[in-house]
Amino acid sequence: MDPRGPPITFFLLLLFPFQVARADDPKETPTDLTPQSLGSSVSLPFGIPKGIDFSDISLHSASRSQKEAVALWTPGQPLTVVSPSYAGRVSFLDETDSFQIHNLTMEDGGIYDILLNNVSSFSRLKQYTLFVFSVRTTENLLSNGSCSLELECQAGAGSRGKVTYSWKHKETGVTLSQNSWLHLVMSPKNKGDFYTCTAQHSAGAQRAWDVAPYRECIAASGPAGPFGTISKAVFAPAVVALLMLL
Repeated sequence: MDPRGPPITFFLLLLFPFQVARADDPKETPTDLTPQSLGSSVSLPFGIPKGIDFSDISLHSASRSQKEAVALWTPGQPLTVVSPSYAGRVSFLDETDSFQIHNLTMEDGGIYDILLNNVSSFSRLKQYTLFVFSVRTTENLLSNGSCSLELECQAGAGSRGKVTYSWKHKETGVTLSQNSWLHLVMSPKNKGDFYTCTAQHSAGAQRAWDVAPYRECIAASGPAGPFGTISKAVFAPAVVALLMLL
């Protein structure tokens, strides 16, 4: 598709805030996407309504400081990515009628709208809320396979508003921290323990992310490096359970 046209479509994309205002349904609640880790991919399916004529379908984001058009899909044409922030990171999957965003950044978190354009007006097909998580750990090896860990949880949830954090032990539900940081001292007997970081956006959306941090003690104690302090990012899906098999 020629990125310069059709002119009327790209003119309407520039008027995105007004398009969304017309498409808004006050009763509609955004669909919660499964939280994703930094650098991963996410799919935003929408389904094309049957029997409706349209010229194109567009993906829009309110995750950054202002609402912006992200990509435009016209049947029979290649996808056009119109936002420099998403250049080279958005694709369209015909089999599932879905936009896909790859190599997620923290700035990608927030609200996404998928709009259908029938030339004279826009209608919203779907609205999503996306959280992008990163848990960073710093570990200090102790004796007998134990280690001291500092975990920092960060969640990209959009620039409009504030995110607050808390940590809990997943099994017991006991709150261990009321901020983004969690200090732990773990031994081999704790290797199956999971901890949950909950991120609460000031607009009301809330997501949780589970980690099994003892794996970082195991990695740090390998032959590749000496005892000491190591800092790295750790990403663990909420359903991860592989460590329980150790």
